[in-house]
Amino acid sequence: MIQKIIPIPLSVRSNYKGYSDLLEIFDCYVENEAGYQEIVVDFCDNICFDTNMLPIIGAYVEYGAQNYRIVSRYYNESTSKIHQLFLRNNFIKSCFGGSYKPLPNETAISFQVFHPDEVKKFAMYLEAQLMRYFKEMQKAAKRRLIAYMQGLFENAREHGECEKIYTCGQYFPSMRKMDISIVNTGTTIKESVSFSMRRSMRRLPAHCIEWAIKPEHALSTGLAKVYEFVYHNNGKFQIISGNEFLELNEQILRMEILDYSFPGTIINFEMDEKDTDYGQDNL
Repeated sequence: MIQKIIPIPLSVRSNYKGYSDLLEIFDCYVENEAGYQEIVVDFCDNICFDTNMLPIIGAYVEYGAQNYRIVSRYYNESTSKIHQLFLRNNFIKSCFGGSYKPLPNETAISFQVFHPDEVKKFAMYLEAQLMRYFKEMQKAAKRRLIAYMQGLFENAREHGECEKIYTCGQYFPSMRKMDISIVNTGTTIKESVSFSMRRSMRRLPAHCIEWAIKPEHALSTGLAKVYEFVYHNNGKFQIISGNEFLELNEQILRMEILDYSFPGTIINFEMDEKDTDYGQDNL
């Protein structure tokens, strides 16, 4: 059996470097030129991992299994804090068939896998997190946010042509902020925009994600609404699709081209609970 061990870096955060690192080390799942039959994801050297990044690993594991029949295994020291966290948030059980040991008052938002037709189930999952952690956010803002996130889910189903959608997150009590990521493999935003441009005989934009988040474009219903919500919330919104990276952080927009491509779309957004008035006048 041809095996590969992937050592997870010491720290993986939800920033440009964190995404770049994961796309590079997990590229073997996409370009399996060596014919790997088994890949071991080794967390022994890792001491810091933003849990909202876990859906990326889940998506790669499924991608490798579906396309190359790769068997993925998880390895870590049982006493590691990271290992205990992954037991509590359902990541190990969902991706590697291990145990699930949730605790009350947990700040890690559970790892979940949805099918594209489970829009209502996803909305219930998101509502439970907002009700649990964002107790001071106005009901109107919560309703709007849930509706917009359903739009993102619908976008993954309609344009991503995916079989599964992966999500996970983290609540940070000291900062009163929440990060949630939605990940799917399948058609990238650039591929969807390219198809739309060919149909209308228009030139492909330089940055397809930037084009897709604009309200006047057909691909942007969910993307544009969440982008606007996060903009007024002074939060963070990140999209990685193919080799494109877009980040809105405290109303500052950044776009980059990645060295490696993700075979689908990663969306992460961070909300600030302290902005309790949002939802009244901005939309």
